[in-house]
Amino acid sequence: MNIARFRPLVAVVAAVALAAFTGCETTTLQNAWKAPEVGSIKFTKVLVIGVCPVDSLRQPVEDAMKAQITAVPAVASYELLPDVKDQVDPKKVAEVIKVGGFDGIVTLRMVALQDEQTFHEGGYVPTGYSTFSSYYSPGYALSPYYRGYPGAYGAGYGGYGMPMEYEYVPPSITTDQLMSIETNIYDAKSGKLIWTGLTRTKNPDERHNTIVEVAAVVKAKLREQKLIQ
Repeated sequence: MNIARFRPLVAVVAAVALAAFTGCETTTLQNAWKAPEVGSIKFTKVLVIGVCPVDSLRQPVEDAMKAQITAVPAVASYELLPDVKDQVDPKKVAEVIKVGGFDGIVTLRMVALQDEQTFHEGGYVPTGYSTFSSYYSPGYALSPYYRGYPGAYGAGYGGYGMPMEYEYVPPSITTDQLMSIETNIYDAKSGKLIWTGLTRTKNPDERHNTIVEVAAVVKAKLREQKLIQ
């Protein structure tokens, strides 16, 4: 799939929309790397850059990550570089970093949007009971022993256990959309990459605030690695 075309833009717009769910059920961290010499991240001021082609995408991305940075001041790049094309101008970004006194940079960038198909074989599945309590009973447990013996102990306990019913489910294919976002953390003074992580979100849409999930997952990993408090 060509992620530069229109479809990805629509998907990302939906993903960053305000949503009812803010958990991380659909977003997972695929891998993470930190520079060996880094023991902890102790920035005093952070610039957040959401690398997006249009302002309507850029602002929600930067705001979501900025909201996760609470220990030190953080500034979204759109506040200092309103024109979206300026965020990829090295000279203008370098000037903002120098004038603003930033010592940390966090960037987010979508690197892939693809479909994943899963084949389901189908077959016969049980349909006779909808709950555990409606199926499991003394009659269910004792029926192999007392079946055919009128008045025996199993009588009155669910008819010795009702027979299971089945229905046929034909083979099927489901398609899920997978969005991958790369988060990088740089030391602004040296320009070195000190941490990078790749997250994957399954079926991003208006029900899942994808960028909020990504930011939360990244923050949780940094805490796990004891890079931040």
